[in-house]
Amino acid sequence: MAKIIVKKKIQSRRSLANPYSSDTLHHRLVQSGAIDLENNYVEEDLGKGYFSVKPIDKSKKLK
Repeated sequence: MAKIIVKKKIQSRRSLANPYSSDTLHHRLVQSGAIDLENNYVEEDLGKGYFSVKPIDKSKKLK
């Protein structure tokens, strides 16, 4: 019977800290189903310098 050796790639501290370093931000947003806010938002003033951004059409997703 043949001896099978499995080698695992040792993960560096840097790759453990940021496992998504190989993906772009846009790719991660598309995978998560993020709402596209380009020309699709309303600003709501909450007072004292704070405001809220809310989408108009929640079904418009990033592509």
